[in-house]
Amino acid sequence: MLVFGDQLQCERAMSAVLVYIHDWCRKWRLAVNCDRNKTEILIIRPKGSSDQPVPPQQLKLGNKNISFTKNSKVLGVYIDCNLNFVTHAADVLKRCWHNWNLLTSMTSRMSGINSSGLSLLFKTVILTKILYAAPVWLRYRTDFFKYFISRARLKITGGQVHIAKPLSELLSCVPPIDVLVETVVTKFVMKGLTAGDLSLIHI
Repeated sequence: MLVFGDQLQCERAMSAVLVYIHDWCRKWRLAVNCDRNKTEILIIRPKGSSDQPVPPQQLKLGNKNISFTKNSKVLGVYIDCNLNFVTHAADVLKRCWHNWNLLTSMTSRMSGINSSGLSLLFKTVILTKILYAAPVWLRYRTDFFKYFISRARLKITGGQVHIAKPLSELLSCVPPIDVLVETVVTKFVMKGLTAGDLSLIHI
């Protein structure tokens, strides 16, 4: 990682790096896709910085322009210029509401999918979306999903009014999102720490 004093200094360094990359790709006859959403410039500001990212001078890879963006989707996760993941959390929440409403549109307290079926659907279809790449972003954005999950628990349990939170968690078999996140993060860390160490596989 390189740290620069200002944006101009960073742009000069990036120009030099792009020249090197272009020469290397030409040598090995490789083509780089410079279309938007494939190769982009994202300026990430230090935490707490009040400065807004400004478009840099036009950077090129060979004769191809590289687009400037304030957020970019990388492996399904929106990375924004402040690393606060608000854009990603809002996108995930929107998709979760849509999918959950589709799954439960034909279910009521009297007919449709029973509680155990709804719980299973929620865990396999909805929670997997929320917990995707959770160690990267979700610890800082759990507040986005608490209301949605409370409404889902209400639907799963078939209740007409909200019951005590611990009871709804127990009846719906859906733990608090903070617990889910810590579980995923712990598994991720343990997997990294034990990678390649066969003696720890059965612990």
